[in-house]
Amino acid sequence: MNLQLNAFDNVMVIKISGRMDTHSVPRLRQQLALTNEEAKKNVVLDLAGVDFIDSSGLSTIVHTMKQCRGRGGDLRLCKTPQAVRMVLELTRLDQTLAIFPNQEGAVLSFKPTADKPEFYAVH
Repeated sequence: MNLQLNAFDNVMVIKISGRMDTHSVPRLRQQLALTNEEAKKNVVLDLAGVDFIDSSGLSTIVHTMKQCRGRGGDLRLCKTPQAVRMVLELTRLDQTLAIFPNQEGAVLSFKPTADKPEFYAVH
């Protein structure tokens, strides 16, 4: 598995290529732990180069989603190949995760808009 990282404001984009399986996901988990230390609450996983995903890969995605949401952020996926998309659909993760056709759309989805302010005032 190869990882390529890019940071945009409060979003860490991790471009993954290769297999997301038992042997490779520890490296991804290590990188995600470093992302947590950098206080990046939002993560985009660009899966365009992923040619195989198993249960450990899915588990890592779910774990990352929970960590992001626990910090007040979220996880987005983008560029999911058909084989990966099918696994996400079979496990119904496609209904839990936001999946975008491109990286730009995924990153921009974290930007606050007039309809979706980044912070909510509590009175």
